[in-house]
This record gives sequence, C-alpha cells and structure tokens, in this order.
Amino acid sequence: MTDQPPRTDQDLGSYAASFFTLSGSGFGQPPRHSFSARVQAAADAGYAGIGLHLNELTDPAWNDLGTADPSAVLTHMSGVLHGTGLDLVEIEFVGGWCDGPGNPAVYRAAGLIGELAAHLSTNTVGGHHVSVGEFGAGPAADPRLAGRGLAEFAGLVACTGYDLAIEAFAWSKIRDYGLVRDIQAAAGIGGALADTWHAYNTGCTTDGIASGEMGHIAAVQLNGGYRVHNDFLANARSTRRLPGDGDPDGQGFIRAVRAAGFSGPWCVEVNYPEFRELDATAAARRSISAARNLVTEALTTRSTPDSLLQ
Repeated sequence: MTDQPPRTDQDLGSYAASFFTLSGSGFGQPPRHSFSARVQAAADAGYAGIGLHLNELTDPAWNDLGTADPSAVLTHMSGVLHGTGLDLVEIEFVGGWCDGPGNPAVYRAAGLIGELAAHLSTNTVGGHHVSVGEFGAGPAADPRLAGRGLAEFAGLVACTGYDLAIEAFAWSKIRDYGLVRDIQAAAGIGGALADTWHAYNTGCTTDGIASGEMGHIAAVQLNGGYRVHNDFLANARSTRRLPGDGDPDGQGFIRAVRAAGFSGPWCVEVNYPEFRELDATAAARRSISAARNLVTEALTTRSTPDSLLQ
C-alpha cells in the first residue's frame, strides 16, 4: 500500500469514506468493490477512516470471504486494516428500535457492533458512530416510544465507544430532524446524523441547524444533490452527488453544523449511477477532493448570510 499523501487541512478536521461511497453499488446491494480494495483506495487517497455495513459480517454475498461467519470476516478485516492507519469510523445501519424496546434484531446488531469494536476500532480519529434510523414508511414515530428503544440499544453498545447517530429520511417514520431532536430528548442519549441531502430535503435551514434544531449532532455526512419534492427514497438512492455539486448550500451547511458544535470527522457519502461505475481508487480520490475543497472554502473564507435550504 502506498504512503498517504501529506495533508494540508488537518486544522479543518479529518475525513472518513462512508460505506456506500466506495461500495461501487447501489443502496441495499452487496458491494461491488471488496473490503480490501476499499481500504487501500481510502488510505491512498488520504482518508483517515472508513465505514462498513453490518451485512458484510453475516451475508456471504457482501464480504470478501463468501462466509456467514462474523469471526472469520472480522479476522480478515483486521488483517486488511493493520498498518493502514485507518479507523472504522462509521457502521451502517440499524433500524428496528423505533417502535420500542425488545426487538431481537436490535440485540443481534448490538452483538455484532461489540465484536466490531473489539476487533477493528483504534479510536484515533474520534467521532465513531453507528448510523441508526428507520427506512420504512408509516405514521410518524412516537418520540417517547422511540426514545425507549434507542435508550435500550444505547445500553447494549455502551462499552463499544460508538455513539448512536440518528438520520432523518423524508419518506420514513423519522421524517424530519425535529423528530430526531425529540427522540434524543426522550432517550437522554444519542445525536443526529446530519446528512447534507437529507437535511436539505427534510426542510432544515442553515440558521435552524446552527441554532440547534437537530439537537446534538453526533456525525455528519457530506454530499450534494438536488431539492426534490416527491420520490424521496428513489432520489436519495440515485442523486446523492459529490459535496458542492448541485443546489444545496454546502458551505452554509458546514458552517451551520460547526456553529452547532460539530468538529469532525467529516464523513463523505456519495452514491449515484455514474459514480458507481468508478473503480474504488477513483471514487476515493474524487470524493475526498470534493469534500476537502468544500470544507476549506466554507471554513476559511468570509461567511455570507446563510440561505434557506429550499
């Protein structure tokens, strides 16, 4: 593996490649690029961390070994990561807690997260988190019931060092970041996963983010794209473009989450059809370059009044 290029933006934070940025495949699909290829590409591009999906541990179609044995997969992943300096910053994705405590799937996920933390996390980057939420549509979640489910899950993973970062999806039971904030308050734990595209498409404003409308922000995913008004799920899976690309106020978003107290690491989650065609090396280089440029512009140039995300 080649040496990482020198970084010139350490004061602006470090960067982590979310799973779907380097997977080479669509959401809900097995990765086209192996874990080994993704790790090498991320390290060579200058990323400090990576993300992975829990399916990689138990689904033979999702991992390098073609096995359902998590222990074998984790041993392999540990060997691949050894010496790279990369942290496992982000774990995708845990649902099933939103309707309250007692879901066996949540217990199984917590067990896998415990094994991951024991095998892979080096905690040199900081900001380690598990992405949580609900993909399913339906009536808006009851924040008190969801808070109880989240609190139970938090207790199960309390010793792992991973925070729980709640993501809002416009089509789902957790359809805006106001509800994310209410669930945090009910649970007494957890934080928001502030994703540029989802913030923009659930009606957030930069002024609102800066003043706390998301509650505590545990993690950030940077991307670009477009404001849409229907087919949110389909668009989320096909128009999550590079940071700075499209019509979101990317610089305003970065300044807003910083004003709300977030300092990194900056995760990058990009996934759209043309981007998926790239090899892992090109995907890593393009995504970190776009993120670095946007963060640098946002935090080292004079701020203009933040606009409404509309």
